[in-house]
Amino acid sequence: MAINASGWLRETKAVYFDNATSVRDYRVQLRGNRSVILFGVYLVILIGVGMVIYGQTAGVGEIEVVEAQRKLKDFYGIIMALLGGLVSLIAPALTATTVVAERQRRSLDLIFSAPVSPKYFLVGKMMSTYRYTWMLLILSLPVTAACVVLGGASWGDVLTAYLLLSVQGFMLTAIALLLSTVSSKPVSAVLWSYIAAAAYLMLTASASSMVVARGFMSGGAGSREAPFFSSLNPFLVQMTSDTYTSVGSYHVPNWFFTICIAALVSKICLLSAGAILSPRPQEEIRSLRLHALVYMGAFLLYLTWSQAPTSGIGNPTKYAGPFLFWALSPMFLFMPFLSCFGVDTERRFWPNGAFKLRHTLDGTPSGGLPYVYLFILGCAAMIGAGFWFGIHKLPGVEFGYWLLYIAGFWSLFWAVGRYASATFVGLRSARALQFAAFVFLVLLPVPFFNSLTSHSLASTESSIWDLYVLRPLFFGIDPTADNLALIWGLVLMTTAGVVGYAAERKTQRKMELLRHRYDGDFKAA
Repeated sequence: MAINASGWLRETKAVYFDNATSVRDYRVQLRGNRSVILFGVYLVILIGVGMVIYGQTAGVGEIEVVEAQRKLKDFYGIIMALLGGLVSLIAPALTATTVVAERQRRSLDLIFSAPVSPKYFLVGKMMSTYRYTWMLLILSLPVTAACVVLGGASWGDVLTAYLLLSVQGFMLTAIALLLSTVSSKPVSAVLWSYIAAAAYLMLTASASSMVVARGFMSGGAGSREAPFFSSLNPFLVQMTSDTYTSVGSYHVPNWFFTICIAALVSKICLLSAGAILSPRPQEEIRSLRLHALVYMGAFLLYLTWSQAPTSGIGNPTKYAGPFLFWALSPMFLFMPFLSCFGVDTERRFWPNGAFKLRHTLDGTPSGGLPYVYLFILGCAAMIGAGFWFGIHKLPGVEFGYWLLYIAGFWSLFWAVGRYASATFVGLRSARALQFAAFVFLVLLPVPFFNSLTSHSLASTESSIWDLYVLRPLFFGIDPTADNLALIWGLVLMTTAGVVGYAAERKTQRKMELLRHRYDGDFKAA
């Protein structure tokens, strides 16, 4: 045990403190005068913008002390929002090309032929680009120091805001690193990284809208209690740096939750990238699936436990099912990787059955559906536990109807992916077809049904909307919604069973033809 612990410590030290990949990239990035010139231009622009903004703030003649203080706070807020924008632009751009550039140079095989693990390589790449985020923040200290001297902020505000900006830049770096691993060209890697960054900014800005509205209405003088996700947006650090979340009788700073979320996001991204790069990714895939299950379950447990007492929920049965469905809705991005297979790529993507529990965590096609069911049940259990700890009530039997509906919904798209793969159109094409099927069944019926009836989707009256696969979610808290979820669950599970059975039969016939062809070619040779 001591030997294993000592070896793990040496390996961890080598990954994070003696990483040759990070040292090499850092020396290459700072070679020549280009970096010095870019940093100089950045500093000149930042100081120039700060002087212009301060000139507009100070050049208004005589004003009252309160008004002057407010303008200085606005000056500090503009500077921090500018830094947030720069971090959001630079962090993804610097990271997006790191791995894909190595792939284009065909140096990945050479790197992994040495005793280098994917974790060692990816952590080195992340460290070599993430240090630029701190360089940008450190170079901006003269401007933010002026905000402190003038009275627009305190050093505590500045340091906490810098901590938040660095952590948010760390998350954007991790996401861009994963997209760089997936992409085949640098341009597409940069494009997708900026799309992901934009989606992150919009999502966090929408989640923080309550905090922003309260800050503008109260002038920042109100209570500083806010949801933990309010400090995730880099454009709002000046307003959320001193917020906290009440956990029992304790006031926990939101920057602590932001650090935890960044650690979880980076872990998931590193495991996903490692599973893509590793020649034998079983360990990375197993760890990735376990981490995703634990993290999602813990998040849902905390969310229901913390929000149920303050949301006025009397009967959790009416809310648990729809909440679980929407919480699992991002699965449409990952379902193609859980269901589709193909013989045109690596051996681990070849068909090895439809449903085998022993393959739940190894990443092979037969473990996709068992993992989906395990994920659904695990998240459902955590939601039930959250309601119990929050309001001491559990969802009723009707929650089982929603579980059947949710399981049937994702089983259907799993079966569609299996059938698309069974035609042997190739792994990438099968994944694209499954995504197209999702769009066809979930998104396209909305404008079509809306043109055929005057009833809205949220109306509880019977209409053509009852044929829409997401209809139970928009039925409100009417008791009919539970029965409709049960009916749709039975329909979806039956359809998934038929499509899945047809896909399995088709796959078996195709595989037999391939075996006969290869055996014939071998005998002829």
